[in-house]
Parts: sequence; structure tokens; C-alpha cells
Amino acid sequence: MDANLLEISKKTAVCSQVRRWECQLLHYFANMSKASQPELKKFMDKKLFVHLQGGRKVSGVLRGYDIFLNLVLDDAVEETTPAQKHPIGQVVIRGNSVTSMETLEAMRQ
Repeated sequence: MDANLLEISKKTAVCSQVRRWECQLLHYFANMSKASQPELKKFMDKKLFVHLQGGRKVSGVLRGYDIFLNLVLDDAVEETTPAQKHPIGQVVIRGNSVTSMETLEAMRQ
């Protein structure tokens, strides 16, 4: 095989691999916005208890959220110990610090 032809075929193989990777990346980002919206509508205006990294605990009324699970709580209270509670008002909690959430109110079906 001619050396020039071999070089061209190598470049073509690399280009096709790069294009395949770009297509996969574009497909991932196109589907990410559709699939990652958290299902928290049913918890809006309900009192939640949020467990955070580092053992912190905050309760409050859910007023908003986004696709990154960032939360806006109103009338928030931080619980440092079961006996000590500190009112902190309205607070934004970064989603990557949330470890779990639970509702403190009954949910309608």
C-alpha cells in the first residue's frame, strides 16, 4: 500500500472517531435537559425536612427548585441539635449538598 494512502486512511479513521464522540456528546446534552428535571411539583408549598452533607438539617416550606436540585425554602429553621433550632428565614440550598428530603405534611393523592 502506498504510504500516502495509508496516511489518508489513518486520518479518516481518526476523524470518524472524533465525529462519533461529538455526536454522542451532543446527544447526551440534548437529552440531559429532558431527563434531569426533578419531580418536586407535588412538594411545592409543603413543609420539608432536608438533610445536608456534614450532618446539617434544615426544615422549611418549599418555594422553588431547579434542574440542579437547588432549593428555595421559606420560613426555614436549622436544627443543630434536637433541642436547638435556629430560624434563618428564606434560604437557598445548593442541590449538591442535599443528601435526602422528607415531607412534614400529608400529601394529597
